[in-house]
Amino acid sequence: MTYEIEIRDKNGKLYFTSKGNKVIEFFFEDEETDENLIHLICQHTFLNYEAVCKEGSTVDIEVRYFDEISKTYSTLYSYYGAEKRFIKH
Repeated sequence: MTYEIEIRDKNGKLYFTSKGNKVIEFFFEDEETDENLIHLICQHTFLNYEAVCKEGSTVDIEVRYFDEISKTYSTLYSYYGAEKRFIKH
């Protein structure tokens, strides 16, 4: 599973680096497939990112699975940090 973390400012815009480039999403991989554990991973990841982000930032996480046949990523779960909401797609 691929976890994609997206961080936006209080106005919903992406952040920019000191060189003027947009801050792209952050990714990590995990092999966990149990839905309850994926939910916990999302919650803990949110708390870690929230702790180091600017005040008013939003942190959202998508959990995706790569399909070898279609060569595409399917979003299986989303975690909306500001709302503390976990959704199975």
